[in-house]
Amino acid sequence: MRQSVQVALFASLCAALGFLLAPIPNIELFTFGLFMAGYALGAGGGAKAAMLAVILYYGMNPYGSSLIFPPLFAAQLIAGVFISSLGALARRVLPRGPGDPGGDCRPCCPLPPWPPWPCLSCPAWLSPGSAAAPGRAGWRWAC
Repeated sequence: MRQSVQVALFASLCAALGFLLAPIPNIELFTFGLFMAGYALGAGGGAKAAMLAVILYYGMNPYGSSLIFPPLFAAQLIAGVFISSLGALARRVLPRGPGDPGGDCRPCCPLPPWPPWPCLSCPAWLSPGSAAAPGRAGWRWAC
Protein backbone atom coordinates (compact mmCIF):
# COMPACT_ATOMS: atom_id res chain seq x y z
CA MET A 1 0.00 0.00 0.00
CA ARG A 2 2.78 2.43 0.93
CA GLN A 3 4.70 1.94 -2.31
CA SER A 4 1.58 2.31 -4.45
CA VAL A 5 0.85 5.65 -2.76
CA GLN A 6 4.43 6.78 -3.35
CA VAL A 7 4.22 5.70 -7.01
CA ALA A 8 0.98 7.65 -7.46
CA LEU A 9 2.44 10.72 -5.75
CA PHE A 10 5.57 10.70 -7.90
CA ALA A 11 3.54 10.14 -11.07
CA SER A 12 1.26 13.08 -10.31
CA LEU A 13 4.27 15.22 -9.29
CA CYS A 14 6.00 14.45 -12.59
CA ALA A 15 2.88 15.32 -14.58
CA ALA A 16 2.46 18.56 -12.62
CA LEU A 17 6.13 19.44 -13.14
CA GLY A 18 5.62 18.91 -16.86
CA PHE A 19 2.87 21.53 -16.94
CA LEU A 20 4.50 23.87 -14.43
CA LEU A 21 6.78 25.76 -16.81
CA ALA A 22 5.06 24.83 -20.09
CA PRO A 23 4.64 28.44 -21.32
CA ILE A 24 8.39 29.05 -20.99
CA PRO A 25 10.26 27.63 -23.99
CA ASN A 26 13.14 25.18 -23.52
CA ILE A 27 12.57 24.61 -19.80
CA GLU A 28 11.29 21.16 -18.94
CA LEU A 29 11.04 19.59 -15.47
CA PHE A 30 9.23 16.38 -16.45
CA THR A 31 12.47 14.49 -17.09
CA PHE A 32 13.92 15.65 -13.77
CA GLY A 33 10.83 14.32 -12.01
CA LEU A 34 11.17 10.93 -13.72
CA PHE A 35 14.83 10.75 -12.71
CA MET A 36 14.00 11.61 -9.10
CA ALA A 37 11.19 9.02 -9.05
CA GLY A 38 13.68 6.34 -10.05
CA TYR A 39 16.16 7.63 -7.48
CA ALA A 40 13.63 7.68 -4.65
CA LEU A 41 11.61 4.56 -5.44
CA GLY A 42 14.17 2.27 -7.04
CA ALA A 43 13.89 0.47 -10.36
CA GLY A 44 10.46 -1.14 -10.00
CA GLY A 45 8.64 1.75 -8.36
CA GLY A 46 10.35 4.28 -10.58
CA ALA A 47 9.29 2.39 -13.71
CA LYS A 48 5.67 2.25 -12.49
CA ALA A 49 5.70 5.95 -11.66
CA ALA A 50 7.30 6.76 -15.03
CA MET A 51 4.66 4.82 -16.96
CA LEU A 52 1.83 6.48 -15.06
CA ALA A 53 3.41 9.92 -15.47
CA VAL A 54 3.91 9.42 -19.21
CA ILE A 55 0.28 8.31 -19.58
CA LEU A 56 -0.89 11.35 -17.61
CA TYR A 57 1.38 13.90 -19.25
CA TYR A 58 1.76 12.75 -22.85
CA GLY A 59 -1.46 10.78 -23.17
CA MET A 60 -3.82 13.38 -21.70
CA ASN A 61 -2.00 16.57 -22.61
CA PRO A 62 -4.30 19.48 -23.51
CA TYR A 63 -1.59 20.86 -25.82
CA GLY A 64 -1.85 17.71 -27.91
CA SER A 65 -2.00 14.03 -27.00
CA SER A 66 0.49 11.57 -28.42
CA LEU A 67 -2.04 8.72 -28.23
CA ILE A 68 -3.06 9.58 -31.79
CA PHE A 69 0.30 8.20 -33.01
CA PRO A 70 1.03 4.93 -31.12
CA PRO A 71 4.74 4.59 -32.12
CA LEU A 72 5.45 8.01 -30.63
CA PHE A 73 3.60 7.16 -27.44
CA ALA A 74 5.48 3.84 -27.16
CA ALA A 75 8.79 5.65 -27.61
CA GLN A 76 7.81 8.13 -24.88
CA LEU A 77 6.94 5.26 -22.53
CA ILE A 78 10.26 3.53 -23.20
CA ALA A 79 12.19 6.79 -22.72
CA GLY A 80 10.38 7.54 -19.45
CA VAL A 81 11.17 4.10 -18.04
CA PHE A 82 14.79 4.48 -19.20
CA ILE A 83 15.14 7.85 -17.45
CA SER A 84 13.73 6.46 -14.21
CA SER A 85 16.10 3.49 -14.47
CA LEU A 86 18.98 5.97 -14.71
CA GLY A 87 17.72 7.43 -11.44
CA ALA A 88 17.64 3.95 -9.89
CA LEU A 89 21.20 3.39 -11.12
CA ALA A 90 22.29 6.68 -9.57
CA ARG A 91 20.71 5.53 -6.31
CA ARG A 92 23.04 2.54 -6.29
CA VAL A 93 26.16 4.40 -7.44
CA LEU A 94 26.05 7.70 -5.60
CA PRO A 95 26.39 8.02 -1.82
CA ARG A 96 23.16 8.96 -0.10
CA GLY A 97 23.92 9.87 3.51
CA PRO A 98 25.09 8.60 6.89
CA GLY A 99 21.73 7.14 7.97
CA ASP A 100 21.16 5.22 4.77
CA PRO A 101 22.17 1.55 4.67
CA GLY A 102 24.73 1.22 1.94
CA GLY A 103 25.84 4.85 1.80
CA ASP A 104 28.16 6.72 4.16
CA CYS A 105 28.39 10.18 2.56
CA ARG A 106 31.98 9.67 1.33
CA PRO A 107 32.20 10.56 -2.33
CA CYS A 108 33.61 7.73 -4.43
CA CYS A 109 34.75 10.11 -7.15
CA PRO A 110 35.09 13.88 -7.59
CA LEU A 111 31.61 14.24 -9.12
CA PRO A 112 29.07 16.19 -7.06
CA PRO A 113 27.29 13.80 -4.65
CA TRP A 114 23.72 14.69 -5.65
CA PRO A 115 21.35 12.74 -7.89
CA PRO A 116 20.75 14.90 -10.98
CA TRP A 117 24.38 15.11 -12.17
CA PRO A 118 23.68 12.95 -15.27
CA CYS A 119 20.98 15.40 -16.40
CA LEU A 120 23.30 18.38 -16.01
CA SER A 121 26.37 16.75 -17.53
CA CYS A 122 24.64 15.35 -20.62
CA PRO A 123 25.22 18.50 -22.74
CA ALA A 124 28.93 18.26 -21.92
CA TRP A 125 28.98 14.69 -23.25
CA LEU A 126 27.38 15.73 -26.52
CA SER A 127 29.24 18.94 -27.23
CA PRO A 128 31.90 18.85 -29.96
CA GLY A 129 34.27 20.82 -27.74
CA SER A 130 34.46 18.01 -25.20
CA ALA A 131 35.40 15.56 -27.96
CA ALA A 132 38.05 17.93 -29.31
CA ALA A 133 39.67 18.58 -25.93
CA PRO A 134 38.96 15.63 -23.60
CA GLY A 135 39.84 16.14 -19.97
CA ARG A 136 40.06 19.92 -20.10
CA ALA A 137 36.94 20.41 -17.98
CA GLY A 138 38.53 18.62 -15.03
CA TRP A 139 35.90 15.90 -14.66
CA ARG A 140 37.05 12.37 -13.98
CA TRP A 141 34.44 9.73 -14.74
CA ALA A 142 36.14 6.62 -13.33
CA CYS A 143 35.66 5.92 -9.63
